[in-house]
Amino acid sequence: MTETQEKFVQARRNFYEARLVYEQAKDACFEEVGEDGHFQAKNGAVFKAVRVKGKFIQFNDKDFVSTEVKPGGSNRSLSLLKAKELGYIV
Repeated sequence: MTETQEKFVQARRNFYEARLVYEQAKDACFEEVGEDGHFQAKNGAVFKAVRVKGKFIQFNDKDFVSTEVKPGGSNRSLSLLKAKELGYIV
């Protein structure tokens, strides 16, 4: 196995472990705030619990939209205007 292949295998393992931790934390947080519940993180990002209509064949319908810009610079999933309407300072 080359060093590149070894890095890939380790990264893949780390990804799936982190994904499991993330999914468990997301589900617990969703249950805590409830559907349409919301909160603001210490970094100022606002998160709102939503039910996803469907993404893929297999999916978890509980998720959060947020004002946080995702790594890679992809767009926010919750608008700053909506966060302000919810009463947050963003």
